[in-house]
Amino acid sequence: MKILRFVGVCIVGLLFLMVAPDFANAQFGKLKDKIKKEAEKKVPKVKEAEKPNAGAEGETETDSFEVKVDSQANGGNGFQLYTKFDFVPGQRVLFYDDLSQEEVGEFPSRWSLKTGVFEIAKVGPDGWIMATTRGQISPKINVNQLPEKYTVEFEFLNRTSVYRGAYYIDFNWLDSSGNLMGYLHLFCNTSAYFYMKLDQGGVQSISDKKLPPSFATGVHQIRMMVTKSSVKCYVDNERLVNAPKSEYFKPTSFAISIHGDDVDFEKEKIFFRNFRFAEGGKTMREQLDESGHIVTHGIYFDMNSDKIRGESYKTLADIAQMMTDDATLKLMIEGHTDSDGNDASNLELSERRAKSVRQHLIDTYKVSEDRLESKGLGETKPIDANTTPEGKANNRRVELVKM
Repeated sequence: MKILRFVGVCIVGLLFLMVAPDFANAQFGKLKDKIKKEAEKKVPKVKEAEKPNAGAEGETETDSFEVKVDSQANGGNGFQLYTKFDFVPGQRVLFYDDLSQEEVGEFPSRWSLKTGVFEIAKVGPDGWIMATTRGQISPKINVNQLPEKYTVEFEFLNRTSVYRGAYYIDFNWLDSSGNLMGYLHLFCNTSAYFYMKLDQGGVQSISDKKLPPSFATGVHQIRMMVTKSSVKCYVDNERLVNAPKSEYFKPTSFAISIHGDDVDFEKEKIFFRNFRFAEGGKTMREQLDESGHIVTHGIYFDMNSDKIRGESYKTLADIAQMMTDDATLKLMIEGHTDSDGNDASNLELSERRAKSVRQHLIDTYKVSEDRLESKGLGETKPIDANTTPEGKANNRRVELVKM
């Protein structure tokens, strides 16, 4: 009996030794899984967006990346998102580069290079200025000094939503010696910083703000509006900077700086286009009182469409307020185009756009129908030469004529 009991104990012991390692490993595995899950809860996952095939080194065709720019894309979701958007573009365009005369693979001819490598590239059907290294580039604006009131606009193509520690784009204000007077710093898809010269020393940090979640892959509108007393900066529908202008802030030119590690540029080039610099002018009421009509470039439409874009909010709201303040005011809304394209198509498009503006004022602001009329004039009434990008940009406009 004792022998049998001893044999039984031995068998049980052997079985335990055989099972124990698996049991221990299983328990340890569960513990590792639990620790891993807890850690994942604390560290947010960043899912890298699908990237296009940018092609071999040196190629400038990137057709696989789809670029969409409309009133619903990239932070624009109709007019409700623009109700605090107070940007109004300058009235007279002083510099506008649509890259229409540039050749793919060449340096952009209307810009000056300080450092880096920049060239014209195609993304889909559209031309862009592409940076393949860190560097700085400046538009050749033909002015001795900047106007007291002006606006700057350009489009930036963001091709990655992933955080990268040295990936950013700056808009710089420079003095006549090339020294920084201030800059807007868009950093790593996460934050915007604004610096300005406040005294005889260097520039100082004024403000910082998180970039909206919409600042991910896609095309984004970068805008600056400078007046006698303030500097405002915008990304898409959001105002990021509203700073009083320092007496030491006296720039004479602009530059765009591109930053990134070499590994960033190997994966993602940086693109921008449609740089527009325009002088600010008189208010709508001042224009109307002096000449009986208003010229505005602040009503934006989708490409070859009569669909009004959300960033037109401020201009349309100002028109409506002017008509509310003056109950006797009646306006003819005129649509105008440049000379590109077919004459008949331009006329038809300008008519549809003028009607669209009229209907928006009626539907949104309840302006009486009998106070508004509309007509399209196409390219028949230019206010500038159609031989330069600036002239064409000035001719693409909406006018409001007192009836």
